Amino acid sequence: MKKLAILCCLMVLMGVVAVASAQDATATADPAPGCSLPFEAEVYQGTDAKLALSGTLSLSLDDTGAATGKLTTADKTEYPVVGQISGRAINLAFDLGDQVYIFGVGTSFEPVDAGNCGKSLGGPFVGPAPDDTGTWLAGAAVKPAKSS
Repeated sequence: MKKLAILCCLMVLMGVVAVASAQDATATADPAPGCSLPFEAEVYQGTDAKLALSGTLSLSLDDTGAATGKLTTADKTEYPVVGQISGRAINLAFDLGDQVYIFGVGTSFEPVDAGNCGKSLGGPFVGPAPDDTGTWLAGAAVKPAKSS
């Protein structure tokens, strides 16, 4: 009887260890691959004309095409980014803080998915003020700054 009780306890203990190991393996799984691209945007018309953002756009995509990430500028400022990407169609919202947003739509030369960031992306955007309009570019569309 004692041997049976010990055997049962060992089996329960092994089950607990197996479940804990599975949870640890799930928690440390690598996140879905993401994209990291050079990025620039500029307001050409409106209240905030001449406002420019540039840096690295980093995005992760889920199976539905929902995008989450950030824009990191040269001075290491980070702006949260969310959106939806479906094939070559791109919709992004940039949170500049204090309820200030820029909304961009665009197109990618190649389809974008978790394994492909696209070659050259860009399009128009509005914001942060209601009368502001401009353009954004990412990837190969961003030309390196010229040295003086």
